[in-house]
Amino acid sequence: RIPSATDRRTQRQLNCKESMSHIEKSVYVDKALSFSQGLAFRYRHEFITPEHILSALFNQDPFVEAVEECFCHIPVMEEEVDEYLAQKMEQVPEDTNYELQFSVQSNLLFQNAYAFVESSNAEVLDIPHVVQAMLLLPESWACYFLKKHLKERIPEFISQLVVIYGDDLSLDENDSDEPHGISKNFI
Repeated sequence: RIPSATDRRTQRQLNCKESMSHIEKSVYVDKALSFSQGLAFRYRHEFITPEHILSALFNQDPFVEAVEECFCHIPVMEEEVDEYLAQKMEQVPEDTNYELQFSVQSNLLFQNAYAFVESSNAEVLDIPHVVQAMLLLPESWACYFLKKHLKERIPEFISQLVVIYGDDLSLDENDSDEPHGISKNFI
């Protein structure tokens, strides 16, 4: 039997998940994913998309701080993302049962984010990796919104994310004597 395109895609996803299973997610990534899932359910979207994830990041103080450090006005960007989610994305009809899944774009986002983790020798997937990967999705509205508002300040923004998420220990679950900050290897 010749493998179909679906079989090959499923096998690639399984291989990716196996190779990434040893990398932990930060508390911030877990919170963003949880919020994204709730948002997708609330809007009755069939897929969790990069736009749901971006919307979730607006609820994280370190992300907001990094955006504001780059002289961007968060409420405007947040309103555009919320409008996109509420009005432009297709909703599953109320009388239809469905199972929420990651979109192709979200799967690609996390494949790229995990690749950033591995190439930087980091031990934990964190928001700077996720945002860097989001910016590599040219067909994503999340990428479009970030680039539209940050313009030429994207490198500065990524640097701010690395510093702020590296320094923010408020959600850090371990109280070890390990050094924190940029040594977390975001880039």
